[in-house]
Parts: sequence; C-alpha cells; structure tokens
Amino acid sequence: MAKLFDEEGNPVEVLDQEAIAALEEKAKRTEELEAQVKERDEKLSKFEQKDFNWRKLETATEEEKAKMMEGFSAEKQELIEQEAERRKEISDLKQGINDERQEAVLTAIAGNDEELRNQIKETASTFIGEARNIKELTDRYSNAYTLIKGAKPQVNPVNLYYPASSPKEKVSGTKFGETEEGKSNIKAWFGVDV
Repeated sequence: MAKLFDEEGNPVEVLDQEAIAALEEKAKRTEELEAQVKERDEKLSKFEQKDFNWRKLETATEEEKAKMMEGFSAEKQELIEQEAERRKEISDLKQGINDERQEAVLTAIAGNDEELRNQIKETASTFIGEARNIKELTDRYSNAYTLIKGAKPQVNPVNLYYPASSPKEKVSGTKFGETEEGKSNIKAWFGVDV
C-alpha cells in the first residue's frame, strides 16, 4: 500500500493496484453468488403452497407429473412426491369421514328410500358452499328434504321415546305379586288365588 498525506498532513493509506484487483475480484464473486442465491430463491418459491399447484399434481398423469418436476433436484422431487402422498392421504381420510356423515344424515332423513336419498343429494348439491361440520350437513339435507316434500322431515315418535329405566335394570329379589300384600291385592282385584 502506498502512503499519501491528506490536507492536514496526516498519513492516509491508499490501496495499491494488486489490492484493488483483489477487491474487484471479490466483488465479482459476490455478485455471482448473489445471482445464484436469487436463482435458488426463485426455484424454492415454487415450493410455497400458494405458488406450487398441488391440486394439479394430484390429478396429473405420470407424463404431466414428470413435466412439472423438471428443473428440480432428485431430493426436491422426492420431497414433493412425499408431500403429495401426504396430501392425498389426508384428502382420502376427510372424504371418508364426510361420506360417513352423509350416510348417517341421509339414513336419518330418508331411511332406505334410494329415490328420496338421490333427490336429497341432488337438491343439496345445488346449494352454495359446502358443509363444514355435521350440523351444517344436517341442515343442508333437511332443507333439501323440505324443498322436495314441501314439509320438514318428521322424526318417528318411537325413536324419540327414552324409557326412564333400561330393560336390563336389576330387580330386587322378591316381586310384588309374591309378597303377602301382593297376593291379597291380586285376590281382591281379580278374584284369583296366586
């Protein structure tokens, strides 16, 4: 480094040509690395859920999947495939739960009448939005039934009966008809000896 002096006479260090060339080389290398980082960031941004089209991947054929995977490393492709498998498994589980709920609600409203079940499903599918829980699904199918039949679904009154005691309730050792008071009452009421 060459030594120069400022206006006040203080020594100031100045870089020589070799140091300037080394700094310029480091700057070029830094720019190259920044460009590589930017390129990788662009590639990685495809993995963000809002940018990568997972639904398209689920329904794609093998050729379309291969085309979508172009440009990704083998490791990234494996990660994408694993994520797609997890998403499919979750989707299948949700669909299974939803199907069970639909079946339970349809059985409660339409029983075994297949024609009415199909009409309810068809009418409910015309409603806007989707049912997020069992209550919304029940309301949706109940409203569909009301549109089809012109009246709200009636619950069988037999199904509403809840006995105060269960049929398996334990009984004490002796029955009323076996006691002396019970025998005398039966004879007085019915004229029969027990």
